[in-house]
Amino acid sequence: MSRYAFVVASLLLLITSSLSAQSSDSLDPIPNVYLDCGSCDISYIRSNITFVNYVRDQEDASVYLQINDLATGGGGREYTLIFSEIGLQNGRSDTLRYVSSSTDSNDERRIGLNRYIKIGLMPYISGTVAIRSLDIFYEAPETDLTDEEDEIVDPWNSWVFDVNVRSNISGQSSETNFGLYSGFEADRTTHIWKIRTNLRGEIRRRTLEVSSGTLNINRDWGNF
Repeated sequence: MSRYAFVVASLLLLITSSLSAQSSDSLDPIPNVYLDCGSCDISYIRSNITFVNYVRDQEDASVYLQINDLATGGGGREYTLIFSEIGLQNGRSDTLRYVSSSTDSNDERRIGLNRYIKIGLMPYISGTVAIRSLDIFYEAPETDLTDEEDEIVDPWNSWVFDVNVRSNISGQSSETNFGLYSGFEADRTTHIWKIRTNLRGEIRRRTLEVSSGTLNINRDWGNF
């Protein structure tokens, strides 16, 4: 390796090391959290939220988290989470509220409370080394179809049609009877209108054999 190439390689290595050190130094260490909650499952919270350090002495904490809870009128519980930065003159402070349903089990309440604790801690760890190993996932809630989407497409525009046809024939040696009956009905019912119309018709043929020959008796009629 030439002297010039050695110098360039050394400079690149020095610059890379410097940038790496600056990147590492620009992030604060994982915050210390003092958790103040008399009714919480502390062990469950500590074992499931591991991107912060939990301290027993409030003086050692950089974030103070106070959680208060009370029963709601519907049988559930309402949790108030107060996050406060310690040791800063104009420290950040946030408040979240989590309300559990009356039908939630103890495990479901623990899971719901943990989710709100994670959300509330995000602003306090975004500038720390914990951000390197964190990710955010969003699970879209299931939504009901709107009335327009749920409406059945009706190509007949609420019209209902009924068509019927029937016939009969009977006879003897000197008499024959034939009948044809038909009907048509249209009906439309909406929340505003109710319309009904119908058409019926009948054709009858009667043939008699008499001494003078054949007698035909016809009857045709219809109505609206």
